Amino acid sequence: MTTKSLLTPRLFRILKRYYSTDRPYSTALGVIDISTNDEVIEYKTLKDGVAVKDYSKIPGPKALPIIGNAWRFAPIIGHYKIHELDKVMISLYQQYGKIVKVSGLIGHPDLLFVFDGDDIQRVFKMEETMPHRPSMPSLHYYKQHLQKDFFRGNEGVIGVHGPKWDAFRKQVQHILLSPTTAKMYIEPLDLIATDFLNR
Repeated sequence: MTTKSLLTPRLFRILKRYYSTDRPYSTALGVIDISTNDEVIEYKTLKDGVAVKDYSKIPGPKALPIIGNAWRFAPIIGHYKIHELDKVMISLYQQYGKIVKVSGLIGHPDLLFVFDGDDIQRVFKMEETMPHRPSMPSLHYYKQHLQKDFFRGNEGVIGVHGPKWDAFRKQVQHILLSPTTAKMYIEPLDLIATDFLNR
């Protein structure tokens, strides 16, 4: 069987839908099995033997029509306070479990919170070599406009993506991630953390 015979218009539509950036994501790696049936899409679970929910079935607060979940963060009527994010996270975890989706935030994409350490590790291990993590517009403006002379086109690792991020990361990772460098900061950080806990 040749590659040309495998790529039928029907399979092309399936692949396009499968790899589309606007399709609903699940917390799984998708595998297309074209040897038996070109419409079969299997999912490998993050935890062996546990079925993974489709993105649309991930639990979370139900969004209302038009206003979505934005009202939950509004003063007076909302029960989530933006300045108490720790309490918001605890509440979401207690109500909905280890993986929670907050959708319907006006002007923002859905937020997906993963509270289980093992699942967080799996998510990071499955990332691409240069993942895109949207940064705050205010940080981007600060680096690109307000402090352009200070940064001189080198914006660091936060809020930068792609080859620019990769090049900068390669320059600093050996210094920042070496055990000897980390040891230098253990004691000062421990003092700060202890002081914080004592307050």
